[in-house]
Amino acid sequence: MIKNYNFSYLSETEMLKVCGGGAKHIGNNIRDLRYANKITQYQLAKILHVTQSTIAHYENGTRIPDIDNLMDIARNLRADMNIMTSFHDDGMS
Repeated sequence: MIKNYNFSYLSETEMLKVCGGGAKHIGNNIRDLRYANKITQYQLAKILHVTQSTIAHYENGTRIPDIDNLMDIARNLRADMNIMTSFHDDGMS
C-alpha cells in the first residue's frame, strides 16, 4: 500500500533531509558538479546573482540553498535535482 504523506508542514531543510540530502551531501554535490563543469565559485556566483561566499557556504554545508536556488544551480550545472540531493559515498560516481 502506498501512503500519501503530506510534507507541506516541513521546512525546506527538513524536506531535504526526508528526501535523503543533507546540507553536507548537497554541498559536496554542488562542488563536484562545479568542478566537472570547470567553473569557479566566483563564476557560479555571478551566474546565480549571489556572492562567492554564498557558494562557499553551500559547498561547505553551512547553508542549504532554497529550492529556487537549488533548481537554478542544477540547471546551470546541467544536473538533475535527484543528483543534487542524493548521497554518494565516492563523489559523483
